[in-house]
Amino acid sequence: MKTIFFLTLLLIVPCLATADQDTLAYLYEPVLGERQQSMAQRIELHARNAEFDAAISLSQDLLDSADPLRDADPSIYGQVMINHGILRVAAGEYQLGLSIIERGMEFLEARTNPFDEILINSIMAKGICQLLLGSFTDAEDTFRRAQHLTHRNKGVYNKEQLPMVSYLAATNLRQRNSLAADQQQRFSLKVAEQSYGPNSIEILPTLTRLGSYFASRGDTISLAAVTELRLLRNILFKDSVNLYHRAIEIIELN
Repeated sequence: MKTIFFLTLLLIVPCLATADQDTLAYLYEPVLGERQQSMAQRIELHARNAEFDAAISLSQDLLDSADPLRDADPSIYGQVMINHGILRVAAGEYQLGLSIIERGMEFLEARTNPFDEILINSIMAKGICQLLLGSFTDAEDTFRRAQHLTHRNKGVYNKEQLPMVSYLAATNLRQRNSLAADQQQRFSLKVAEQSYGPNSIEILPTLTRLGSYFASRGDTISLAAVTELRLLRNILFKDSVNLYHRAIEIIELN
């Protein structure tokens, strides 16, 4: 159980101060009036400093002031509402935050192409909240929707999907589907190789992260396990060593 929990934390990137605050990476930057824009900046500052009471209070004021946009510009209004839900999630109010995010998505999607990239932030925030609530099947479906949007807009091997792949792997682990998580991680390596180049400096964080992941995965399998699992254990450790060797070679060449 502890090892699965560690692997789950290892996979969730980008990582903020706590898992609760991962949603802050997906705050929108709606185009607002000067006064409202100033409020939005103050809200983000409070949130980044983990001053959630102040951030939520000011966010509610901003949402109230944006009420005329419900009909005039539901996309912008939806972004403001989604941001409010994200703050609730970051403060640990998962169920309330999720309901607000979903309501905001209704406004955002009202006049938005269903394949528009602007939807990705809200989808990711929703998926993270579902993961935190333990709704793993729903979270997996949500992360796959976000990944599908990136595939449609930027291709199968675009680097923007890497956080989605990590969340999918984390969700697989929470569902005790370790083989599916391994598959996601191998795919993330292929994405990184296609995006950065197999011997680039930029691929180093991926190589070291996956090296750590596969070593930890191998450690979950006992030496006393059946033959098939022992073979898998050896493969995982071998993959880990090879990834670290690749990282060392890249460092030496640069």
